[in-house]
Amino acid sequence: MIIAAGAILFLAALYLFLVIPAPIKQRDYERLARHSYAHRGLHDNSRGSAENSMEAFRLAVERGYGIELDVQLTRDRQLVVFHDLDLNRAAGINRRIRDMDYDELKVIKVFGDEAYIPLFSQLLALVDGQVPLIVEIKSDRDGAWSDALCGIAHGQLENYSGNYCVESFDPFIVRWFMKNAPKTVRGQLSMGRKGLGDELSSAKAFLLSNLMTNFMCRPHFIAYNSADRGLGFYIPKTLGAMSVMWTVCGEEEQALLQKTEDAIIFEGYLPPANW
Repeated sequence: MIIAAGAILFLAALYLFLVIPAPIKQRDYERLARHSYAHRGLHDNSRGSAENSMEAFRLAVERGYGIELDVQLTRDRQLVVFHDLDLNRAAGINRRIRDMDYDELKVIKVFGDEAYIPLFSQLLALVDGQVPLIVEIKSDRDGAWSDALCGIAHGQLENYSGNYCVESFDPFIVRWFMKNAPKTVRGQLSMGRKGLGDELSSAKAFLLSNLMTNFMCRPHFIAYNSADRGLGFYIPKTLGAMSVMWTVCGEEEQALLQKTEDAIIFEGYLPPANW
């Protein structure tokens, strides 16, 4: 009996060690929480404001919304704002962003629009601190490439005077910020196991969906699919993580989430900018 109780206590302690987040400073929480963040800008791919485009960002700023956006590196190590790792969906071109220089990328129109893929520096100049930013850092390479990506993103953000935080599905990217830029508010992106299962092994999907990779990177916030919330989400939240819900698509869901969560990433409707 004593051995069984000891084993249960050990496993409970181990679990808490794996999932506990880093505490977020009150001033950082106040800068970033209680905002509605426009998913990839205030976009409509069919109506002249393509996702992650300068027009979508301009419209978000105009209405006072925070902005969620995606960054990745080109072959010549230019930091661009673009979600997909390739151009298939956006332009019908079977090429990856990492295999193209920015000079060839910037002339490609995306989503049948006049929109082009902007540099991260252009986005920062446009926003100029007017609204807070959630910057998702995307990478499909390990080691030196990811380190360069994080270093370039941090370098540009370090010289930016507005409110921002970073996030990634990759705990190694979140870990880079913990080790190299500990003052930057960092978040772990995740969702339910089924959503992660196509890209990750079952074991990795289980660990990430239950936020059991937090020990690697101690995120300040958890950005989680609002439809997938369960015990694996609520325990780190209870332990102090700021909660960011994505992607919210309607006023009714928004109203419910505003009562319990700290920030919302939305798409397809116009919620209150903050609360």
